[in-house]
Amino acid sequence: MRIEKHKLITGIFLFSFWICATVPFILQEVTREYHGPEVAKLWTLGEVAVAILGLWTLKARVDKVIILTLFTLSFLDTVIFNHISVLMWLNGVRLYFGFIFMLPILRYFWENEGRRRYFVAKMDRLIYLYLVIQFPCMVIQCVRYGAYDNVSGSIGWMASGVASTIIYLSSFYLMMRRWNRDLNYIENLRNNWVLIMLLIPTWLNETKVSFIYITLYFLLLVPIDRKFIKRLTIVLPVIALILIGAAMLYKTMVGDQNQTESYELADYLMGNDILLDVVEYAVENDVVEVNESDYARGLKFYLLPKIYDQYPGSWLTGFGLGQIKGGNGMEQTEFAKRYFWLLQGTIMQWHLALLEMGIPGGILYIIFWVTAFRLWGKHKKSRNLNMSWMFGITTAIFSIYIPPFFIPPFYMQFMFMVFVCSRWSGLPPYRHIPLLGSKKIIFSRHD
Repeated sequence: MRIEKHKLITGIFLFSFWICATVPFILQEVTREYHGPEVAKLWTLGEVAVAILGLWTLKARVDKVIILTLFTLSFLDTVIFNHISVLMWLNGVRLYFGFIFMLPILRYFWENEGRRRYFVAKMDRLIYLYLVIQFPCMVIQCVRYGAYDNVSGSIGWMASGVASTIIYLSSFYLMMRRWNRDLNYIENLRNNWVLIMLLIPTWLNETKVSFIYITLYFLLLVPIDRKFIKRLTIVLPVIALILIGAAMLYKTMVGDQNQTESYELADYLMGNDILLDVVEYAVENDVVEVNESDYARGLKFYLLPKIYDQYPGSWLTGFGLGQIKGGNGMEQTEFAKRYFWLLQGTIMQWHLALLEMGIPGGILYIIFWVTAFRLWGKHKKSRNLNMSWMFGITTAIFSIYIPPFFIPPFYMQFMFMVFVCSRWSGLPPYRHIPLLGSKKIIFSRHD
């Protein structure tokens, strides 16, 4: 029996996705234990699958340049300049597979109309099914553990920020796919009420960034054209009511332990003066014993230049890959042992690139997103502006907020949706997915 290449690639992709996206929830809820190392190993299978498929479909020169640049820069920074083992480099480079190997896979399907139609239909269904599954998973987690970090959906515990992020993006993508420009804003929302209902689980955990996401969601559903400002006068009151309702639900679920007054929000983002003094003293005086288990995101960004200054040349080389990979059967790097307090708790995607590969790594990170979003003029006619703004702003947010590219089920969906932002006019017609009473609609115009 002969299996077509594109169907085999799709089958491997989907199988890897669903294993990585559902087994952690099942394992953790059956045993009521975290199983962090086991989940990490499971996600390694997803990373390897993406890498194999990416190499199998690799054709475009730009993708070859991205892969070669990342491997060369990271190898030099890790093995040559920081004298870390090749094994540690191989272990650490896995965290960048979602960046360098997803684009070749997506280009492979896009270059042929038949393959494109097949894959897009599969991805539309995958995104919808994943979105639906999060509802019961997160309700169960909230009932069992309270409205905190364990409420992360089917990808398992301690990823609430990642779970909330992908829920908003998935719902927004499907809303754009189903949006009818011949109907008004309220009529479109009414036709797609299921997609709005599926946002509710994001308020069953303590992810504060959901307030930003929900504002962007309803704001950027407004078509970006000459009437954009005029339409906002009608839409803003609707958004205000939604935010009030969301705030009430958040307060009900999370309670008074996570208030959002301005001074507390500042502490949440930047830390307080006492913590700042402690970590500055630790960096400047080479103090290893630091008792705080987690530090604010802004504080970690603030400290990075000070840490660079302690090590000549680190501005250009960073400290090498694998900094957060030690401890599970592998020896930690000397930097990880010295600055364990910087690497535990909250990790941010762009911060990690800067830490591991220095300023060049941070610049490479930005260049990657410019390439992925195709931010140059000739793609204007094929671009969906609403999608581009939604996903562009979200990328900027998670770059300094969470590390979602640690999780294959996230980037396997996210990179597909980013890819189509600038290729929207080339998407095949949306196929109705009969699920949860979702109303079948006929588009008179879809753009």
